[in-house]
Amino acid sequence: MKKESLIIKYEGDENQIALSTLVGTLVHYDALIRQINEIAGEGHNEIDLKVKGLEKGSFTIDIVLVERLIDSLFTSGKEYLSDIIGIVGIIISIYLYRKGKPIKEEVLERIKEIIEESNKKNNTKIELQTIINIYNRQSPRREISKSIELANNDSEVSGIELINNGNAFIEIDKSEFDELIYDDFDKEFVTETTRHIVLPDVRLGIITLSFEKKNNWKFLYEASPSPITMPMQDNALSSLIESGLRFAKGDSIIVDLEVTQEYNQECNMFIPKKYRIAKFIKHIPRPEQNRISFSD
Repeated sequence: MKKESLIIKYEGDENQIALSTLVGTLVHYDALIRQINEIAGEGHNEIDLKVKGLEKGSFTIDIVLVERLIDSLFTSGKEYLSDIIGIVGIIISIYLYRKGKPIKEEVLERIKEIIEESNKKNNTKIELQTIINIYNRQSPRREISKSIELANNDSEVSGIELINNGNAFIEIDKSEFDELIYDDFDKEFVTETTRHIVLPDVRLGIITLSFEKKNNWKFLYEASPSPITMPMQDNALSSLIESGLRFAKGDSIIVDLEVTQEYNQECNMFIPKKYRIAKFIKHIPRPEQNRISFSD
């Protein structure tokens, strides 16, 4: 069986912590890791969490993750448990950065940096959407907040470290505890479910095109993981087409792009659902390829 270890170390002058801190911490981290596994493993993996016996004079908690495959057709690879530990670190790092608040679009660049830093350090390939799907659920953030609150209420605790393979990858000082206890979950209710935004000067690469107004064009758009489609309804562009402007696969157009977004409650974010060209700006023909001559 595959195993991985996560050590939670409580710093303090005395080699002791309250029993409620110890038990509560185990409960909250058990719930956090199981929720992460549920989403990241997509139901293919089960993880048993076991605690090594505490050494005399020690106030560290050594949680052992033991992987059990429950789908014989699925192979997780030996790095799966390391990925789970990596996700725990990323989720808590974002929690510290956001102080428990959900991820919003305006902080996505910093979130990407946190994930990239972790992937580079741990040689993992954890994706942004996986992190958003986990972090923006309220339950993982509640577990982190409650674990910090327990430590804050224990006078013997002056800090927390999370350690994996001998390296501390999360460090929280007691001076930070108060501002990291998040209890605004009830205020995260969103009344707006649909919104429209216009992105200026967007470059779209043409994949397929149709000069019938009822048919869709298909484009490559760098902000979308898959091609986007939309009907060609822009009057300026339609006029250029009717006047004889030629388009071909591989050409690009520069436009102001209107994106219709719908609120996704599970991710706690607005997700693109529909695209429309608000304004056509420029046509960019694909570069001509140099022809190779095989004659002398």
